[in-house]
Amino acid sequence: MLDRKPDPRAAATVEPTRDIIDANDLRPVREAFLAILSHELRTPITTIYAGSSVLARRPTLSPRATRTLANDISAEAARLYDLVEDLLVLARLERHVLDPIDEPVLVQRALETTVRTVSEHFGDGLVDRLREDEAPPVHGDATYVEQACRNLLMAAIRFAGGDADRRLALRIKTAPSAAEVRVAVQDRGPSLAEDELAGAFDLPNPSATGRLAGAGVGPFVCRQLVEAMGGRVWARNVPGGVVERGFALRIDERG
Repeated sequence: MLDRKPDPRAAATVEPTRDIIDANDLRPVREAFLAILSHELRTPITTIYAGSSVLARRPTLSPRATRTLANDISAEAARLYDLVEDLLVLARLERHVLDPIDEPVLVQRALETTVRTVSEHFGDGLVDRLREDEAPPVHGDATYVEQACRNLLMAAIRFAGGDADRRLALRIKTAPSAAEVRVAVQDRGPSLAEDELAGAFDLPNPSATGRLAGAGVGPFVCRQLVEAMGGRVWARNVPGGVVERGFALRIDERG
């Protein structure tokens, strides 16, 4: 199991991202990030351009064909939005301005928004929400928490490889002894090797094969956001043929 823990200093306050990634390490990260991003941008841009062109030039399309094209454009526009948001995170990392607001955030609200968005584009049957009682507020930035949730869930969908029969389990758990709220996405599929678990939140190697090869930049951005908010991420194999990736944020006890 991989368990990335933040700097102990983060227990008292949210540290600037300059403590997470040293400036000297950003150039290779930027180059790898942009290489992956430039590849990923082509699909949504091509789909949006082609689909909108067909709708504009062929007004006599059947309602079914029109609806299909409109849904494809909507889904790829949402994907493009996420990619732009991830690119902005990299830009803030480079300028050392990824300083999240430290405010009480209800993780379940961010997850509700995320699941609703996913359901609109992939159907209602893809994600099973499994959770305990309502989780308490955590230290975080509402915008960044939602982006981390979205990236984590979308990465799991990409892991599933478009398999409509492979359902995902989304869990929220409060851990009072650790003073944190944990969010995890479980995917029933082939287990990951130790080196894959260790790299589950890294930028993927372009020459990599296997389930992580098409992970994209989402997991990397998720880790940066979570650690900037004083949290941690992990990846592990769960008995029964399940792969789990998740993050935890500190409970806000300021009342």
